[in-house]
Amino acid sequence: MKYKESSQCDRWVFTNEQLAELRGAKLESTLRVLTQVLLRRRWVRDLAPPSLEEQELLLRYYGSKLQAICAELKLPRKVLGTCVTFLKRMYVHSCVLEVDPQTIFLTCLYLACKTEESYISAAELGRLSGMRAEIVLGTELTLLQGLKFDLIVFSPFNAIEGFMQAGIKIQNPAALVLSPDEQPEETVHKLAAVLRSIDELGALGSATLDLEEIAAIDRRVKACRAVLSETSRKAAKGKPSGKSGTKEAIAAKA
Repeated sequence: MKYKESSQCDRWVFTNEQLAELRGAKLESTLRVLTQVLLRRRWVRDLAPPSLEEQELLLRYYGSKLQAICAELKLPRKVLGTCVTFLKRMYVHSCVLEVDPQTIFLTCLYLACKTEESYISAAELGRLSGMRAEIVLGTELTLLQGLKFDLIVFSPFNAIEGFMQAGIKIQNPAALVLSPDEQPEETVHKLAAVLRSIDELGALGSATLDLEEIAAIDRRVKACRAVLSETSRKAAKGKPSGKSGTKEAIAAKA
C-alpha cells in the first residue's frame, strides 16, 4: 500500500496546532464532567485535575518506557515505531482521565508486535514486564477502538533500514539513494548514524523527565479517574434495563 492511500495519511496526520486543539478539546470536555461531579461531592473538591501539559509529560514517560522495553527485548525498530505511534494515536481522541496509560501502554506494544509480525504472547510480555496478561488482553479492544482499528503505521525506521539494506547489498535500489560521487558503504554508515542518533535522542528525552513530578501527576490523575469511574458505575447501576424500563412506561401510560 502506498502512503498516500493509507489510513495514516488520511486520518492520522496533524499539525502541532491541530493536535493540541484535538487533545485540549477532549481533556476540557472530560474536565467539565469531573468538575460537575466534584461540585456535588465537597469532600473531593481539593482534587487537582491535570493540565494538557501534564498529560503530555505522562505520555512522554510511558513512551520512554516502551523504548526501554523494546531495547531490553531486542525488538525490531519498526515495533518501537509502531507501538509509540499507537500510544500517541490513542490519546488524540481520548485523555488520561478516561484511559489509564499505565494499563494501555503495554497493550500498545503487544498489538504492535502482532502488527509487525514480531509476535510475543501476552503471557510472555506480562511475565517480562510484571503486568498480568489479563490486563493486556482485556484492554486490547479498548486500544483498537481508540485507534479506530487503523493499524497501518509508516515509520521512518522502515525507510532508513530499507536504504541501509540496499546499500549493504549494493543492489540496484542503492542507486536510487546515492549521489553520483557517493559510495554505498559511506551511505550505510551515514544511515546507521541516523538510527543511532534517533536512539540517543529518545534516551535523552527520557533522562530529562522528572520522575517525582511524573509520580505526583500520576497520583492526581488516578484519583480523578477513580471519581469518574465510580460515578459512571453508579449511573449504570441506577439505570433501568430495557425490559424493566418498557414495563414502567406501559404501567405509567395505563
